Amino acid sequence: MKKFLSTIALMVFCFIFSIHSIHAAPDPSGLEKSKSKAEIHIIGTIQSDRLIEDHSSRQLQDREMNIRIDRIKKLPTNLYWKINDVVPIPYSYIASWGDYSGGRSLQVRKGDLIEVWGNLNNGRVDLVAEGYGAEIIQPAGDRIEHIKEPLSHRLHRWSINDSSLTVMALLGLFIVFLAALGLSSQKRTGRSS
Repeated sequence: MKKFLSTIALMVFCFIFSIHSIHAAPDPSGLEKSKSKAEIHIIGTIQSDRLIEDHSSRQLQDREMNIRIDRIKKLPTNLYWKINDVVPIPYSYIASWGDYSGGRSLQVRKGDLIEVWGNLNNGRVDLVAEGYGAEIIQPAGDRIEHIKEPLSHRLHRWSINDSSLTVMALLGLFIVFLAALGLSSQKRTGRSS
């Protein structure tokens, strides 16, 4: 029993105090430069959003939003889109709770008014600067989390964001550990008498 409780206490301690990496956003001036060089710049309303490929183990999904074009700001001459056309725009969805470096989490839903900057690449549109190549102008409601956050990650996030609760939880575990030690020593002394 003692070894079991010691192992649990050690695992909880390691889980709570593990190291986190820090991720930074791209340079705003570089981002604006990428947007200004984009071949495609449209504003539209999202008609649908669908899963293309699931990479949940990496907190990532390849998805495609279909946008009804409300306004065209810039298009290449070989692309014949017009107002009210519905066009597919692939993007990478990154779970908002995930630890992921690179692009930002783009969480869209049907009805969002969105501004998109992209480039043509082998017949498909690639957003410039990944999730930074789209801005939701008017959201249609709460964001949808396509990949559910695991309990272990929620507990870890909780331990990082609220240190007073972490201290209380560790103190509680320590008290349970001491109580278990006391019970096991009482059982031993009860057996010997």
